[in-house]
Amino acid sequence: ASGYASDKVKVTCKGCSISSKPDKDGNLIATVTNTRAKECVLIVSGTDDKGKTSELAKEIFRVFPLPKPTAYFGGKAGGKMKKLDAGMIPKLTAKLGDSPLNVPYTVSGFMLYATKDGSPIREYAKNDRLTNKMKAIIKKIPKGANLTFTEIKVKGPGGKETVVRQHNFVFPN
Repeated sequence: ASGYASDKVKVTCKGCSISSKPDKDGNLIATVTNTRAKECVLIVSGTDDKGKTSELAKEIFRVFPLPKPTAYFGGKAGGKMKKLDAGMIPKLTAKLGDSPLNVPYTVSGFMLYATKDGSPIREYAKNDRLTNKMKAIIKKIPKGANLTFTEIKVKGPGGKETVVRQHNFVFPN
């Protein structure tokens, strides 16, 4: 808004709400208010020294739902892992994979599934952290066996919870 004092520049929108103060990087955050909306409009206006208000910019943004996040155990979404490494990882995390979006997600629960002597072992956590029982199970899993995280519940912006796909890890021989 070149030529306008910063206190005379206003950002409004249709179909979304805007944070009243900039974040640490100086950006305002726009949040879509209608989850069925296909677009929202951001309008920047400025008031000059004579009190005349002018529309400086009007941008239409298409709105899409966020993709499901991916859960990670030790920075991996599955595959081979050393048993020793697995025993030292304290929690599961979640994010939008390789997306440039910085959307905060938290794991709110999951189930660990393994087998010991042919019998299934299941243990449930009510947050992102492995329980002491889970850590003990991991220590006793034989080489070549599988470790599976399933029913991974993830909370995103606004507190909406979703379940992401299961992840399998193998402890090679």
